[in-house]
Amino acid sequence: DETKYLCNYDLGAIQPQIEALALRGYHGVGASGVARSDFMINRDGQIYFLEINTIPGMTGHSLVPQSVAAVGIDFDKLCLMILDGAGLGK
Repeated sequence: DETKYLCNYDLGAIQPQIEALALRGYHGVGASGVARSDFMINRDGQIYFLEINTIPGMTGHSLVPQSVAAVGIDFDKLCLMILDGAGLGK
């Protein structure tokens, strides 16, 4: 299995392009709150947008919690941020 899940990984020159594609997909489907965009990049640097998941997994081994953990946000804080974003915060 060659699948690699990269969290908070510097993709160099293509990073802005991937971020722009992710935002375009997010706004294009009218998403709100947490969403996860999946991409593949081949050896030649060609970017393939696979999907946007507007109801991503939230278990300890899911990619959203892993992604935010990579930038220093723990699971409890993530949950509070999601609730605040939904207007359900304290």
